Amino acid sequence: MPEKPVYDAENTYDSGMRVFSYIIGGIAAWGLIGWFLDNLFETQWLVLVGILFGAAAGFYLTKVHGLTGSKPANASVGHPALDREEAEQ
Repeated sequence: MPEKPVYDAENTYDSGMRVFSYIIGGIAAWGLIGWFLDNLFETQWLVLVGILFGAAAGFYLTKVHGLTGSKPANASVGHPALDREEAEQ
């Protein structure tokens, strides 16, 4: 019988924080670049373009680093309640 993967809460939390930081970091960094370019060129729309580009870049980085996507249908995460039910049987 194949061994069931162990649920790793720390790795899950780390992946979630990385996704969050990529997206928020992209929005903040490119928003600031857009704001700077708005002041430089005396426009009012580049900050919005920078924010949208930063969000898209953050989502792209999460996809490239493999932090998003679905797990295989037969994968078990080792949920404590399910493990307890299996142990009782």
